[in-house]
Amino acid sequence: MFALKKKVAFSNGRFVGAADFKYSFERVLRPSTRSTNTWVFEKIAGADEFMAGRAAEVRGIRVIDEYTLGIELEKPFAPFLNLLTMTAAYVVPVEETERWGKDFSSRPVGTGPFTVKEWSPNRMIQLDRRDGYFGRCAKVAGILYRIIPEDLTAVVEFELGNIDVLTLPASEYSRYRDDVRRSAYISSLEGLNTYYLGFNCGRPSLDDAGLRQALFSAIDREKILGTIYEKRGRLAAGPVPDRLRRWKKPVSARFDPGTAKTFIQKKGYEGVKLRFFVTADQEVVDIAEVIQSYLRDAGIAVEIRQLE
Repeated sequence: MFALKKKVAFSNGRFVGAADFKYSFERVLRPSTRSTNTWVFEKIAGADEFMAGRAAEVRGIRVIDEYTLGIELEKPFAPFLNLLTMTAAYVVPVEETERWGKDFSSRPVGTGPFTVKEWSPNRMIQLDRRDGYFGRCAKVAGILYRIIPEDLTAVVEFELGNIDVLTLPASEYSRYRDDVRRSAYISSLEGLNTYYLGFNCGRPSLDDAGLRQALFSAIDREKILGTIYEKRGRLAAGPVPDRLRRWKKPVSARFDPGTAKTFIQKKGYEGVKLRFFVTADQEVVDIAEVIQSYLRDAGIAVEIRQLE
């Protein structure tokens, strides 16, 4: 049960109520929306029936009264409260989404401290301070996001003073970190991104859990984290990020190239060829090449294929 804050208004002036939460969550689950974020709400009771078209509403989302919302899950799921802080759970007004349809994404209406004044795709987004914000108003008049795809150009613009805040590219991290004058201004926080190597478990020889375990043991993740990532991350212990779970999950296996190679030779997998599909991002390619080297040492041939 959630008791909602009263007198919180959308930027169009209308107050937000429990019905807006129900509408917004069901909008993500509605097949016609074609959202890729249905997984955020799929644990709610009745979500499957709603997505399959067998129910007119999600029975696990109930409007108790104007400012009280009830949510029932199919079964206990510890990360759910954290999922409600993600962008997929942002609340939107039904009148604006129906008014603009597919164009709502370029004319957003929400409850935040800023409103969109101008949006030039692939160039810039300008936000203005919203004086009717329910919380403490922003101390700046607005924010101008410049979209600069090339990392080097963005860094140059920052160093010339044309940008106040910069997402530091990986290629520049060590230079800024080791600069006494700049390092004090680097701000970081623990993220939820999980970078992983996925296996197609339906294909030989990856349908063998023992081989998958051997491949895992053949890769020195700690070294990759300390070198290529320059310690900009944490070792994962499963697919659920540590920030989304309350339980401790120890890593089931460590770097053990000897055991991995012995298993591969004993089971006759030596010389097996695997295709490794990656994006064209240079950092990803660099990591893929390191993994390719580790698996080559273990007796597995890996062909890297870059995809856009």
